[in-house]
Amino acid sequence: MNFKKFFDTNLNKVNCPECGLEQPKIRKPKGWQEILWGGNTCKNCGCKMDKHGHKRILKNETFKK
Repeated sequence: MNFKKFFDTNLNKVNCPECGLEQPKIRKPKGWQEILWGGNTCKNCGCKMDKHGHKRILKNETFKK
């Protein structure tokens, strides 16, 4: 496990991985995971992402082919 991913900071601009909308620097966290580890929820499409702009996969999300 790469712990640097969790403990570093990101000062670069972040875009939504789904719709490409630039995310604001000042954010309002939507849950405990965003409060503790950073990240954002896109206001345009609702995609949850980490502080680096990668789509966050939820534990209860199932993948369908």
